[in-house]
Amino acid sequence: MAAIDCDDDIMASRLLDIDKKVGLVVYGNHEQVREKLIEMEIDSFNCRGLGSEVKQKKVCEIVRSEGLEFLAIQETKLETCNSNLCAHLWGSVDFDRCTLPSIGRSGGMLLLWNTSKSQILFSFSGTGFLGVCLQVLTTENLCVMVNVYASCRLSEKRNLWEDLLMTRRSFDKFMWCILGDFNAVRQVLSRDVSNYCPIILKHKVVNWGSKPFRFNNCWLTYKGVVKVVEEAWKRDITLP
Repeated sequence: MAAIDCDDDIMASRLLDIDKKVGLVVYGNHEQVREKLIEMEIDSFNCRGLGSEVKQKKVCEIVRSEGLEFLAIQETKLETCNSNLCAHLWGSVDFDRCTLPSIGRSGGMLLLWNTSKSQILFSFSGTGFLGVCLQVLTTENLCVMVNVYASCRLSEKRNLWEDLLMTRRSFDKFMWCILGDFNAVRQVLSRDVSNYCPIILKHKVVNWGSKPFRFNNCWLTYKGVVKVVEEAWKRDITLP
């Protein structure tokens, strides 16, 4: 198969084509679903202290270069994050924020988002997490965004996830996005001003389904991927 240039719109459309070929049901208007797959750019960054100009400049660069619409920061190490600081980080006045203060020089979390894209309905917090429920203005969908700063202690991690699961059950009809510092590493940006790396989450991924199913978004950059999936889906496979 030959590789081609493939933008977000094409990739989202191919995902819907694959769903149709293998018999999956997509609820709602397909055009709206396609738009949901490509509409939000999200970033999570453990900055290890947000008080220095170097760290603030790095955050500004990420917001600008990635075209972010939502930003979750862990370990601000600040007791307050005022509007002037947040406007400096975001690069405009079209933002809103939610903060969890540090305890002395430990911890602290900050959420920033584009108010021209979404508006806050409510916020909530607990030990190790800070969340907001946003309404996406273009679709009126409700999405719960949770910023996590997990403890290194296993018992405290378990308590954190129990709290999140309990909260999840209270808002089970909303879309959820949980991001932050889990003490686990995936693909990241370069490490320079912090010993942690910014992690970019682009809202164009799909629900992978239950294991052991695997799918890589890069496959969507090849012509004929829909046909390959359709033929593979029809093939009889005898498991050992």
